[in-house]
Amino acid sequence: MRTIEVTAKSVDAAIEKGLQMLGKKMEEVGINVIEKGSMLKKAKIEVVVFETDEERAEFENKKETTIDKVESEVVLEEEKETREMTEEEQAIFEYTKSFFEGLLNALNVEGKIYAVVANDDLYIKLSGAQLGVLIGHHGDTLEATQSLMNTLIRNKFDKYKKRVFLDIEGYREKRKATLQDLASRMAAKVIKNKRSLKLEPMNSYERRIIHYTLQNVEHIGTHSEGVDPNRCLIIDYID
Repeated sequence: MRTIEVTAKSVDAAIEKGLQMLGKKMEEVGINVIEKGSMLKKAKIEVVVFETDEERAEFENKKETTIDKVESEVVLEEEKETREMTEEEQAIFEYTKSFFEGLLNALNVEGKIYAVVANDDLYIKLSGAQLGVLIGHHGDTLEATQSLMNTLIRNKFDKYKKRVFLDIEGYREKRKATLQDLASRMAAKVIKNKRSLKLEPMNSYERRIIHYTLQNVEHIGTHSEGVDPNRCLIIDYID
């Protein structure tokens, strides 16, 4: 396994520089972001060249561990911004808890159901070892379940106008990290080839993550095309 550290004004510029230095394509290497960079500090990345499939697998396993660590840090940050639930939020939680207890019972799986209020938004969270069935491919089932949950809440609590969010096994933060990594890799390809690139269909939440991740990247623009559920995000090259 061969590694080099590269610094540049942005992560994407560092990736492009590293690929040029190694004479490699994006899919042939692994990328670790050491420093994202800022106005006063350059971005720093580690580019890894694999000699065997075992080395790639080891790298991917370490990367998953890093994502889990990032998720833990996000949860800790979220806890600083939480507050106690209001009586109305408590009633909504008890109502949704009863709904999910029935759902888990019907699926014959066990799970913990709890609620967090962060930034004045109510989050219903489920944790358990067998809850992947409620997440689905790229979170499709999770999004559908969240939509159903909000419909039930609106029918029961007609004075509560805010949207309630659902998360299962920390999926949203893990998916966010995956999409941010995807955005950086695809943007590097767009810059290298100077050609727009179309991503697979995503829901509005996921497209928004890509938009925000790339909004300040030089030579990169983003827009969406199509109609849900087949609406796609396009990463454009801007000269």
